[in-house]
Amino acid sequence: LFVMAVSACHSAEPARSATGAAQPASSAAFLFEQLKRDMVVIPAGRFEMGSASGGGEDEQPLHGVTMPSFMMAKHEVSASQFAIFEQATGRTRASNSQIGGDHPATNISWDDANAFIDWLNGLTGTRYRLPSEAEWEYAARGGSTVAYWWGESCVPGQVNELIEKLGGEVL
Repeated sequence: LFVMAVSACHSAEPARSATGAAQPASSAAFLFEQLKRDMVVIPAGRFEMGSASGGGEDEQPLHGVTMPSFMMAKHEVSASQFAIFEQATGRTRASNSQIGGDHPATNISWDDANAFIDWLNGLTGTRYRLPSEAEWEYAARGGSTVAYWWGESCVPGQVNELIEKLGGEVL
């Protein structure tokens, strides 16, 4: 999954014919309008990032992070949105076809995500980018200080349901 953050957003006027009527948008223009509508302002603030105990070494030590205001997409880029990029650029289709549609794009590498963003920026003149780890955690927490969105403890059945369905071990 990937979510885009944006450092600047410019409004785009629809193409107009000689009579001034709006012309039908291409799928790429439609994609840009969808993504632009999906952006929300994440207010400036401070949060504790990491873990005081538990988690891996990469989550320690717990430390305060001050965040400036930024914009971020409310939803992940969908498989159908990513498919517009793949079709427009002739890229090999990612294995999103199992789910597709409005489900989040999956099996996308960091390079694929950045290629999508570079393509979108070139198309629109907007400066989209992937969120930093701190931006992602700050936005995902939404002001919460608990370990998980539902509370402090990992509850069987609350996590890893997909892993269990695929025959993996559940926490």
